Amino acid sequence: MSELVLELRNVHKAIKGKKIIKGINLELFSGEVLGFLGPNGSGKTTTLRMIVGLIRMTKGEVFIAGHSIEKDFVKAMKNVGCIIENPEMYDYLSGWENLKILASMEKGITKERMKEVVSLVGMEKRIDDKVYTYSLGMKQRLGIAQAIMKRPKLLILDEPANGLDPAGISEFRKLIQKLAHEESMAVLVSSHILAEIEMMCDRVAIIKQGEVVQVTTVKNIVKDQGIIWKIKEVQQGKKILEEEFQTAVQLKEDQTLLAFIGEDQVSMVNKRFMEADVGLLYVNKNQKSLEDLFLALTAGDEIV
Repeated sequence: MSELVLELRNVHKAIKGKKIIKGINLELFSGEVLGFLGPNGSGKTTTLRMIVGLIRMTKGEVFIAGHSIEKDFVKAMKNVGCIIENPEMYDYLSGWENLKILASMEKGITKERMKEVVSLVGMEKRIDDKVYTYSLGMKQRLGIAQAIMKRPKLLILDEPANGLDPAGISEFRKLIQKLAHEESMAVLVSSHILAEIEMMCDRVAIIKQGEVVQVTTVKNIVKDQGIIWKIKEVQQGKKILEEEFQTAVQLKEDQTLLAFIGEDQVSMVNKRFMEADVGLLYVNKNQKSLEDLFLALTAGDEIV
């Protein structure tokens, strides 16, 4: 059974009397990746900073692995690994030397554990090279190695794919999913790359103007798909779908027809349209995406 690793209860933040965060409630469980999304000024970064104790809450509670960050901060933070903005490291040292420095600050991190995280992030061939020779993607891998050395239950990543090329983003996604699903970490990740979040995450939480306006599974977002037909005789086609296939039909602004039917019925509808000579031009799937949901909930605001 999954463990509740992160819990936010009615979290508020006000700065100089202005309410920035307005009563956020959120849960994150072991073994899952939660995407945290919000437009510019929504309070996303403020929330992440409160979780790791960089700024204090005005009101509310945050629990990490059952420990309150207000009442038991040290124990709570022992369960957290995070990269907020860019990972910090010494460029003139090797990747391994950077890990050794961090390991010396934590109790119980053995050489075997260091080798284990190097393998997890795929750094075996480059770990002894100087960090200044690393690509941005390699630096992100080393940053994650640093963050997970102490076996945290919660891993927080703020815009981790910034600057990565498509191949690097794909590799990063696989690594995050491996850490969550095979290492049972709870991963909270923010990103402006919506398509990547959709592929990486199990659930998403969308914040707007200091409030979480939607928390849902990625499966729920993409399951609601329909079929779109572009035909010349739209009214006749609409009538066929409604009367012969007993399905509700939407006539869209671009004069296409949208209906939610099983894929096994599409060929039958197409055949019927051909028989009725309605002028079938094309047929396509209309599958909702995370971007569709985001834009609908945030009125098209810029993503940060």
